[in-house]
Amino acid sequence: MLAPDAISYNSAISACAKKGCWEFSVALLGIMPDPDRISYNSAISACEKGFQWQLALRLLHGMPAKSLSQDAISFNSAISACEKGGQWQVALSLLKREIRQRRVSPDVVSYNAVLSACEKGGAWQEALGLLSLMAEALVTPDVVSWSAAISSCAAGSQWQLALGLLSEMTVRRVMPNEFSYSSAIAACDKGGCWPWALSLLDDMARNRVRQSIIGCNTAISACDKGGQWQLALLLLHAMPDLGLTPNEISYNAALSACDRGRQWELALKHLSAMSEMLLRPDDISFTAAISACEKCGKVGEGLALLREFKDRDVAYSLAFVPWALARLNVEDPEVIDAAFTEAAQRLEASTHSPRELSTLAWASAMLGRSHEEGAQLFRSLSEQVIQQIRDFQIEDLMLVAWGASASASDANLSRKFADCILGVLWACSFGGTLSEEFLAAARRQMRRFGRALDGTRLRPELPVRMDMLPVVAKDQLQSEPAVVLDLSDRLVVFKPPDWEVADQHTELQLSSYLQALLGQGNCPILHDAEHGCGFLHRLDVPSSGLILAAKTYEAFYDLQVQMATGQVERDYVILCRGWVPPALSHIRAQVSWREEIANAPLETLGVKTRAGARGKPAQTRLKVLALASHEVEALSLVAVRISTGRRHQIRSHFAHVGHPTVRDGKYTASATFQSDLALCERNFLHRYRLAFKDAAELRREVVVPVPEDLLEALRAVGLEAKGPDSAQALDTWLSGLGPRDWDEYKGISAEQVQLQKYFKACVLSALVPDPLASAGCKGSVPEWLERGSLASFSHLEVDDALLFGHRRSYSYHVPEYSGRNALPIVFDFHGYYDDAKSEAHEDAVMRESARYGFISVFPRAWADFPKGDKWGSSAWGGPGLDGTVGRYGPGCDKKWAGNYPCYRSCEALGRCGSSMQKGLVDCHSGPCIDDDKFVDVLFQHILSHFCVDRSRVHATGVSDGAIFLYGLIGRSRLGDFGASLASAVLVEGSVPLGFLHSPVSPIAIMDIHGTHDHCVPGNVSNSYKEHLCPVKAVGPRGCVVSDDFYYYTPVGEILALWGLGNRCSDASLPFNLDVGEDKDYVHYPTQQRFDGGKADFWCASRSLSSLCQAPVVWCTHNGKHDWPWAPDEKHPSLRVAHHHRQFAKMMWWFMSQHRQTHLLGFTTDEPESRSSFQ
Repeated sequence: MLAPDAISYNSAISACAKKGCWEFSVALLGIMPDPDRISYNSAISACEKGFQWQLALRLLHGMPAKSLSQDAISFNSAISACEKGGQWQVALSLLKREIRQRRVSPDVVSYNAVLSACEKGGAWQEALGLLSLMAEALVTPDVVSWSAAISSCAAGSQWQLALGLLSEMTVRRVMPNEFSYSSAIAACDKGGCWPWALSLLDDMARNRVRQSIIGCNTAISACDKGGQWQLALLLLHAMPDLGLTPNEISYNAALSACDRGRQWELALKHLSAMSEMLLRPDDISFTAAISACEKCGKVGEGLALLREFKDRDVAYSLAFVPWALARLNVEDPEVIDAAFTEAAQRLEASTHSPRELSTLAWASAMLGRSHEEGAQLFRSLSEQVIQQIRDFQIEDLMLVAWGASASASDANLSRKFADCILGVLWACSFGGTLSEEFLAAARRQMRRFGRALDGTRLRPELPVRMDMLPVVAKDQLQSEPAVVLDLSDRLVVFKPPDWEVADQHTELQLSSYLQALLGQGNCPILHDAEHGCGFLHRLDVPSSGLILAAKTYEAFYDLQVQMATGQVERDYVILCRGWVPPALSHIRAQVSWREEIANAPLETLGVKTRAGARGKPAQTRLKVLALASHEVEALSLVAVRISTGRRHQIRSHFAHVGHPTVRDGKYTASATFQSDLALCERNFLHRYRLAFKDAAELRREVVVPVPEDLLEALRAVGLEAKGPDSAQALDTWLSGLGPRDWDEYKGISAEQVQLQKYFKACVLSALVPDPLASAGCKGSVPEWLERGSLASFSHLEVDDALLFGHRRSYSYHVPEYSGRNALPIVFDFHGYYDDAKSEAHEDAVMRESARYGFISVFPRAWADFPKGDKWGSSAWGGPGLDGTVGRYGPGCDKKWAGNYPCYRSCEALGRCGSSMQKGLVDCHSGPCIDDDKFVDVLFQHILSHFCVDRSRVHATGVSDGAIFLYGLIGRSRLGDFGASLASAVLVEGSVPLGFLHSPVSPIAIMDIHGTHDHCVPGNVSNSYKEHLCPVKAVGPRGCVVSDDFYYYTPVGEILALWGLGNRCSDASLPFNLDVGEDKDYVHYPTQQRFDGGKADFWCASRSLSSLCQAPVVWCTHNGKHDWPWAPDEKHPSLRVAHHHRQFAKMMWWFMSQHRQTHLLGFTTDEPESRSSFQ
């Protein structure tokens, strides 16, 4: 008998591998006397096919112990095993680290295996990084490489990048196949971009790529999500013409489109067509058809479908039947019990997905399952939820918690769930995402919880009340409470001034009044302090107006739902100090409150609310009804409706914008509070209207007149009304016809808006001799400060570990001044090849500072290149400049981009070359230090040591300095340097792609670009050699590419977004100076010596509306990457100094026209989040 040799063993191991018998392959390897590399490679391949990634790695790492070197085939098989096992991080580590340590050159198969692993793991950033690595390693990506990268972008919901990669394939002469297109269409489906999905289908036909049923099904799904049910059905019926046979997925996508489009008849027709096509409808098919019927009120048809489905022998999900019963509002207890009994049995038998578990919880809550009925079900459901808690989405967890509240037996536990539901309702309503279905279900559940509380307490039979609005005398509204509307389970009561609702701080309590009125034994909720004694809201002690109260717990929770979702309308009239800008329509500012001294006077004790950057979101809507004056004080009559009900919200919000209510001892100075006594004895704030729904969901509205003491104040004000609109409004309120629905008020007319501009100009001019002085205006000058010449400060401490103990520096020029007179200031940020001193001498800002009387500061960027590096230039650091990846991937084309030397700070963070961390691409052009912090520290240092007018802080930057300044302004928060600027002039700069944000406060912007600038192009037409962006669909105008192959946002899109933030236009179209004299743009005239001329200097701005708070201007000149009025080529030396001075003069001319208005009290709101074009 012949002994098997190595060839025999290897053949056997390979044969077992091909048949998927990995156990036999590994066993044979174990008994083989002298296995070689081929033996191990075959065994590793067998483990790959058997999904045994850990065993494959063990074999790979065991080869060196057998004195066997690993080759590309070894690593490729191991990487493929990790890919099939969903271990993309391990696969990436094998490729990036181990394979190179063994000095094995990875081939395209290696990269493709890791790309496929990243695709399955949704690691789209890593997939893009791998494509760049392939180019650096001189490995040419093939169609599999590109397709896997596109698919990974689709999995990560990065549809723009997916389209960019598909476009790049054709540029690299790689023909996309059906998988490439299908992956791109899937990305469009996830991104809701149905037009792109259809366009890609057309591209497949045009490029003669075979259509795939996966791509067509995904396109139908994209049309469904885009609300295009007609197109979805057209695609379904066109599939046979494309050589494709629709399957169950095709029809299910079309049925979902019919459901979304409320086309119940078409849904039934296509459900029947599935059987004719010999396709078996599943629970997904019937779910869409039943939902379509329910949405159209065809409950009978929906029930028929449910019965038909039950008669079929078709497998269905755990929650399908309970969900259908809940959607169709089935009330038969036997049917409901049978469905949930079956669901409970299935829960015990097997594990189910998070979506099934959450849907079952939702159905239980919707069908009103009691604690006894639902307790066992929720015990089983909770066990599975806990096991899979990491896989749940937040909305699924919310549904589970909601359903659990219905089955909770502990009243306190149910109360916590009720509070959670109210919180979610408020958040959804405030964010504009509240659905009608969720609202109806929540209201039903909350009322059910209230009924349960009523049942646990002795609830008397309430007498039937007259619900007609009684006649209430004005003198009664002045001193005594009065029930204005009395329903069977809820009422509205008038609160006079000096009465407290229910907090027991004063002797006069509205709760005591209602308890005495309705009897001691009636309405237990009126004695329940935990439920606010039945009151749904409060009014401050000095204020008057209507209060809504509940007599039962069911009514209380019903009204709580209405309060949380903005269905209770609360309208106020206030008289406040100053002339409120008529264009001011809402105030958004977060509020927080703090306890104050307990023994303070009544008006100032307790809690004081602070409106500002921290706290809970709050919104106040307003309409200016009249502008008037009293003696020397300007006053405004304002109608208010609150969207949120925070403590002291109206008073703190109006104080926040500089217009506190009259006679407000808590939010005005003591002297102001005392001076208001001549006009009114109490706080002028009156809630005159309430609107809500009763138990039968009928709308109720209550309106009361203004009390007599407030009318007396209005009579005094009415004698000095400003303008006919104001006089008419005051007469209306004095006649008793003023109180009505807030929506019916128009506010003062357009002529008053122009008056507002006049008021603003008056205030600004009045402030000129008394500017907003900084802390440095002490009347003395620091010993180290030099005046009249350029000086430097080189020991500014900044807390940044990446500075390695070094200090920052800046240069400055201060004209002769005493330290008492606050001067305007400009910060000048130099470009890449410059530093602070050269910038001061080159751009003539310092030269002109003495003439215009302003301080100029020249911050110095950081340079921490490795020692002896030939570049050695200072550069600015920040997101997009320091190698970080933006929201659309890498910021440059590494195949072509010039290699900037690596800064030591970036090397320390692993952002350079071989030390790079995952998720980063080597696209840095600046250091990795925190330059934002440096500028903010510098700003506070300047304010402390220099006498600066804080309302006239300006900035300019050129090239790299302008790029940094653009980003700094967009990233700043209130109080930061970027949010304190009145204006900025940015020369030849832009925003790196993927890092665009809008400023937090209005700022005047002038961008200056040369029409032949390829270094930092201003628009797409200036892109370097028309090099393609990786993402052509970003924003309306794509992106631009510099001559060093970095990606930037078109300046037009930056200014369009910032113009919207300044309220300069209602449109959202970007600037585009290539389109000629478009009606959306107007010539922005500079002074005659700057406007036009040989440089073809021309500026455009969005048409300025009356609401515009600061202009946004784009200027172009016939030049390259330089200042305007650049020297001509024939006589450059004669023109250099001249054009620099011209630039400095024009820059200061622009800056001198603007102040930071939010520091002067003209801020209308504080945005809670920033908008982004990208």
